[in-house]
Amino acid sequence: MILRDAAEKGWLAVNKAVEALLKTYGVEAETYKEKRNHLLKLDFDLLRERFAAREKFLHIDCFYDGLCDEEFVLRELDKVEKMLREIENIIEEIKRNKT
Repeated sequence: MILRDAAEKGWLAVNKAVEALLKTYGVEAETYKEKRNHLLKLDFDLLRERFAAREKFLHIDCFYDGLCDEEFVLRELDKVEKMLREIENIIEEIKRNKT
């Protein structure tokens, strides 16, 4: 259960970071599909793919279906950490350019 909880927390962190990124563009998206579509429209195709991968691997496969082990979760959480840093940098850049 701890692994599933860790996976879900990683997924939620990615989801919240993407929401924050979209808000810097004035976009409100409620569903995961809307978030993926807006990322694509904003030309964040690679980020959209990584968002979808974390959704699949952490949220669906691990949290819901329990198809994960410790090595898998740790590897995915490393990817989450990188995504969060990347999104944070993008948001900071957008804010700098607005001023």
